[in-house]
Amino acid sequence: MNAKYKIETFSFRKLRECIRIPTFQRNVVWNDDKRKEYMDTVLKGFPFGSLLLYKETPETYLLVDGLQRYTTLKDFLKYPQNYINIEKNCKSEINDIIELLKESGVQTNYSVIRTDTINSIKQNFSLTKELGEMVDAIANDVSVLQQNTKCLTQLIAMLQKLQLQYNILDIEIPLIIYQGDYDDLPSIFEKVNANGTQLSRYDIYAAAWSRVEFDYNDISILELVDSKYTDMIERTGVEISNYSPGQVMKEQRINLFEFCFAFGKQLKKECPHIFLTKRTESSDVDSVGFLLLSAILNNSIKSLDGIKRYFENVESDFTNGLINLKTKILECAKKVEDILGKYIMTIDGKNLAKAIDSQIITIVASLFKIKYSLKPNSFEVTPNTNCKKIVSTFELCMPKRYLYDIIRGYWSGSGDTKATDELSKPLENNIYLLPIQKDSWETTLMDWMTDQIQKPAKMITPEIKLFLNYIIRKNISETRYAGKKFDFALIITKKRFADCFSNRPGMATVGNVCILPEYENRSAQTYTLYEDEELRKTITNSNTNTLNDFLYPERSELSFTASTQTMTYDRYLFFVNNRHKYLINIFFKLYGIN
Repeated sequence: MNAKYKIETFSFRKLRECIRIPTFQRNVVWNDDKRKEYMDTVLKGFPFGSLLLYKETPETYLLVDGLQRYTTLKDFLKYPQNYINIEKNCKSEINDIIELLKESGVQTNYSVIRTDTINSIKQNFSLTKELGEMVDAIANDVSVLQQNTKCLTQLIAMLQKLQLQYNILDIEIPLIIYQGDYDDLPSIFEKVNANGTQLSRYDIYAAAWSRVEFDYNDISILELVDSKYTDMIERTGVEISNYSPGQVMKEQRINLFEFCFAFGKQLKKECPHIFLTKRTESSDVDSVGFLLLSAILNNSIKSLDGIKRYFENVESDFTNGLINLKTKILECAKKVEDILGKYIMTIDGKNLAKAIDSQIITIVASLFKIKYSLKPNSFEVTPNTNCKKIVSTFELCMPKRYLYDIIRGYWSGSGDTKATDELSKPLENNIYLLPIQKDSWETTLMDWMTDQIQKPAKMITPEIKLFLNYIIRKNISETRYAGKKFDFALIITKKRFADCFSNRPGMATVGNVCILPEYENRSAQTYTLYEDEELRKTITNSNTNTLNDFLYPERSELSFTASTQTMTYDRYLFFVNNRHKYLINIFFKLYGIN
């Protein structure tokens, strides 16, 4: 067997001048602890692993494997103070500097000088700066040091010692240099990472789909691809092979991974209330572009590999078809956000949506199937005629199904399988076109509420907030409360519950939660609003209409709070159980469930 690689070593000084990264490389994923652990290994002189390179030109090498290790070395070189315990390493020298100041009769607070000197060293120490530059900066920060030249001499010696002790530029880095075909690099990247830091499936697609390229002239997508690479350069400090800023916009040619990546970014940017942003960096992968494209093309999000076949051997009108398909999918996503916005957004603009990608993907894909027919191999999208009535049914049924499924936890666990099952059904059986029967609602809500009473939860759950918001948004005049702030609050507060009932369960049950104008919630503190008014002899912003709008309990319902004798756990349970029934009936009335 002829090996397609050779073994070499480069100094880190040489390596940092010739390294580039391929576009399929993943982002920096090591956390601070992992980086510090790695540098501890390096600085102790222990074996620390090799890098896998590909010689791109006589002067440059592609970093195929080892990005986390290489960027950690670069980070240490740039920010050594993040890894080095300056105070511990320089304790003796700093003590000597303080003694020199004392001997010269300098009148000052030596404890403050010690702290200021350590902080200035942390801020100004560098492995690459000249000693004089660092000393000048520290002396400017701690001017008293300038009064004794011996202090400055001691400071120079200390900084020189640190630079020598932590110099990594001359460390020899073991390298494996691959000498085979460039086209095999994505496969090699996937294989060598199989047993290292866990690759996500999107890291694998970045490599495997990098060779599926096509012309594409949609500026909104091209800009996001460019942003991915410029952000990656900034975060890693390494140039990307065959890329310069703005290149994607100029050439108007991308690969399949880049398209799905950018589509996900666009979806989250334009529909932020339903596609909740977990990742904030331009180069971080959001899954929704991949999942939604697979849902539309394959009626499945279980395996995304099937996307690739639609992008191979494309026809001449491919680009226009793909741009149109993307536009129609985005249109459906915006429509879904518009419909759900009336329910998931509070009056004062807080988003209560749950981040369940498989649920939202299924909803958007269902609306697309209602409105359009698609020829996947050509991306030809044709509007469905006479679908207006079906869309109206979707608008009526979908928000209720959204809440119903969240309350019963339908999408938890095996969301990919459930999405595939739902998308594979004939349109007439789509769950977002079918009303939910009253008895199903009643059973689900009562089971959910009963479960809350039995749990010792002390926080108001997102599901409770969403359910109450569905009720309040239907029950009030939004113009009346425009511009006001609102809180979710416990009717029997956390402190009072703990004082009266200790660690008994059922505090954060929906029956003990309400939405209140911010002033009333924060002014009442421990008491109910009625008690607050009586005890403080003040008039709050509350009035009967406000309390009714927000379904705050009647005074008589809270009469059990009047004294420690009447404030029993049994009476509290009686109150919340009755309130549960009341909220269910109100919900049914507001949403026409009968």
